[in-house]
Amino acid sequence: MLFGVNMAPAAGGYTSNRWGGNAVTRYAWDLDVQNRARDWFYENIPNEAEQVEASSTSASDRLIENTLAASAASVITIPTLGFVPFDREHRCGFSVAKYGAQTRTDPFHPDCGNGQRRDGITPVTGNNASDTSRPVGPEYAVAWLDHLAAQHGADWLERSWFALDNEPNYWPDTHRDVHPQPHTYDELWSYTLAYSLALRTAYPKLR
Repeated sequence: MLFGVNMAPAAGGYTSNRWGGNAVTRYAWDLDVQNRARDWFYENIPNEAEQVEASSTSASDRLIENTLAASAASVITIPTLGFVPFDREHRCGFSVAKYGAQTRTDPFHPDCGNGQRRDGITPVTGNNASDTSRPVGPEYAVAWLDHLAAQHGADWLERSWFALDNEPNYWPDTHRDVHPQPHTYDELWSYTLAYSLALRTAYPKLR
């Protein structure tokens, strides 16, 4: 018996299942699209489930369904970075056509670079976050909880665990296409407080 797993695709053999990792920091729950950050060329990549019919579910919903089937606890990462994909198109954080040649590109999408100039030392700077992303705030996170409560039940929310984002100390590296500057303590405290208050106001029993 495992104590817990991350992103388990199927039910069985664990006590908790986490929706987490670098890609969930830029998860658009209403579109079911994640930006894969530095892990894969800062690309917006849609998940497989098409949001066409009301009965269709997203990758996050399917993970929760698998977790419920395993009688396990859900651990859900809430994005707080403030940027998520704006559509279901495949998009690049550092387009070669727009920002110039780079040391590596996605072999399947050669316009998507790794954000490093050809000298291997100089990072691409001055890129536009709107190439891939739209700004969102705490209300977007609350709306996701509203969806989750409707999809899986309000009692599920009270039995689950929620984490405010994934390793924000690494954002200037993993998500530098939208957050290139190091954190300040004030920034970290400001968004932590804003999201915490919004979520607990909407769902007082949240943990």
